[in-house]
Amino acid sequence: MDIILGNIKNLQTNSKKIVEETLSYFDVSREEPERFYHGLILGMVVGLSKKYIVKSNREAGYGRADVILIPKEKKNQE
Repeated sequence: MDIILGNIKNLQTNSKKIVEETLSYFDVSREEPERFYHGLILGMVVGLSKKYIVKSNREAGYGRADVILIPKEKKNQE
């Protein structure tokens, strides 16, 4: 919920803790390590799918957004 509440410091701390305590160097492909971390982040936010539409790797402007969260209810659009 830190991402929804805007608690970026807590999100950073918890994400770092997850990576340090659970991942191994061998979990990350040498050729495309970003894919592994993208899957990790996507797995963390997919739990929000009851309240948000979760989209992955969507084109946005001149680039691509890794993850997009779209509120399903208007009250969550702050």
